[in-house]
Amino acid sequence: MNPLRKLLFHVERLDSAVDQNQAFFGSILAHVRRFRRLLLESPEGLTQGELLLLACAVDGFFNQWRPPRTSSSAVFVPPGEIADMDWTVKEINALVEEIARMPGGAFRRLVKTSKSQGAKKGLEAVKRATTPLEKRRRRIGFRGSAR
Repeated sequence: MNPLRKLLFHVERLDSAVDQNQAFFGSILAHVRRFRRLLLESPEGLTQGELLLLACAVDGFFNQWRPPRTSSSAVFVPPGEIADMDWTVKEINALVEEIARMPGGAFRRLVKTSKSQGAKKGLEAVKRATTPLEKRRRRIGFRGSAR
């Protein structure tokens, strides 16, 4: 799996958690949605700088909830939302740093491969899953009984 697909996996996981508790994650909601939209809908619009910007914004939010690195004897317990997603955010940061270190040509090739047929099928599956049931139902052709 290439780094962009791994990144998409983790960003979708984070987006799901943010969606579950929008009040708590309100300050990063737009960043996470932009991250997901870029990776899913328009990978050709990706830039290494924007990926870094989005990852830094999300990490900054999580960093304020991480325990301080002092030798204090106090026990710090972060909120459950942070504890559940902290590893995911760290993975996102590691992947973004890996992608940001790529030379420009390698990055463009990576983006091209993410636009492959497999990515299109994945996008279609996500769109189907997020489309309301009423719009997904197939019309069989029966319009009711006209008696």
